[in-house]
Amino acid sequence: MFDIGFWELVLVFVIALVVLGPERLPGAARQVGQWVRRIRGLAYVAQQELERELKISELRQQLKENPEAQQLRALRSELQSLDAFSARSIQPPASAATPLEAAVEAGGPSPPKTQDPPP
Repeated sequence: MFDIGFWELVLVFVIALVVLGPERLPGAARQVGQWVRRIRGLAYVAQQELERELKISELRQQLKENPEAQQLRALRSELQSLDAFSARSIQPPASAATPLEAAVEAGGPSPPKTQDPPP
């Protein structure tokens, strides 16, 4: 971003030493370092957020343009409705545990009796 070489840094240091003096220069350098660190951190967070938003918008655009994705969404909703319907219609009645018991309770034919083998 900035092309600052070694000699430019030496010149800035000498000017700061003359202006601030040797007592205040370490504190000023520390303060400038903290500001630079905060600015870099904010720039990094902003860059990451922009990249994330760009990826999200690209994915949304791809989903809108992709007709197969639209068909998959329609099929998914249809499958969910069929799944809900089948779950409601397949549940056994609460009064009978087996079809044979249901027939007996309804007054239908009794179950066949098994014959005991001769002793």
